[in-house]
Amino acid sequence: MLVVPSVLDAANQRYDYVFVSTKVIPEILPTEKILAPILSKSYTEKYGQPVYVLLQNGIGIEKGLAIAVENVAGQVAEDPESTQVFDDKKPRIVSACLYYLGNLIKPDVVEYVEGHKITIGVYRSGAFTTTQNSPQEAEVLDDVKNLLEPGGASVEVVSEIQRHRLKKNMLNLSFAAIATLSNQTTPSIFRPPPNPSSEYYEPYVHPMTAHLIEEYTVPNIAAVLTEAVSALPARALDIPDTEDGLPLDTVPKFIELARVLHVDPKNNHASSMLLDMRKGRPMEVEVILGEVVRLAKRVAVDVPVSLSIDCDQVSADYFAED
Repeated sequence: MLVVPSVLDAANQRYDYVFVSTKVIPEILPTEKILAPILSKSYTEKYGQPVYVLLQNGIGIEKGLAIAVENVAGQVAEDPESTQVFDDKKPRIVSACLYYLGNLIKPDVVEYVEGHKITIGVYRSGAFTTTQNSPQEAEVLDDVKNLLEPGGASVEVVSEIQRHRLKKNMLNLSFAAIATLSNQTTPSIFRPPPNPSSEYYEPYVHPMTAHLIEEYTVPNIAAVLTEAVSALPARALDIPDTEDGLPLDTVPKFIELARVLHVDPKNNHASSMLLDMRKGRPMEVEVILGEVVRLAKRVAVDVPVSLSIDCDQVSADYFAED
């Protein structure tokens, strides 16, 4: 394995795939700017363009990169001296949803919670109802799957990734955002007190505040999830309320899934948004919360709880940087 200090230093050879696993904070450093050396006309004329695999949070994260790839491909295609030929049927961006609960517990040591997986699909600008991958798309997705699985990843290939990305974003939109605003990890919402005869752990739900969590915290989480499931997917992304889309029973299922995961005494997971807040680093507010609010505004859907959390998160982000 070769480690280089920058993308510029790596822009000296052809790549079939470029995996991107950075935070998505477009107001500071967009993905396409990070990849600028590979998205240049000079690089593309010499080596062509790879398939980009985005292992990132949020929704709408592919748009800037897709425009950059299209622009540089157009520049090269219009150059009469260029010998590069682009296959228009080959996908250029594979988008991925990561279901990984992991934290860096000490230098070079990451602790994972069992049950992780990756869902991958082709990014298609403005298309949300594809039911079958083309042969070229299937070949690329199988390649990516075969690259990831030998390392221990559980990979699911889907024909339409945006509904899965919206579903994954719901977890960040609700549980990660609430954890960040309260400065508490998700186990503090669900985990019962330790048994006196067993090993001690924390955080946990104290009997004196358990009724408040059930009365206020969990209903607020449910309200955010309901906003994301009800009218927004159908109107903004043409996603049906069926099992292969986002059915209304997604909300109780997500809450129960979170409960099952976080009652485990061994689960000490803290969301990356919460960790960023605690360390005073920029947070992925725009792509997780802001994009939902913008989608809702575009199709005239009211999302008052999400809007309130988005404003609170922006304030938290501001004070974290101050």
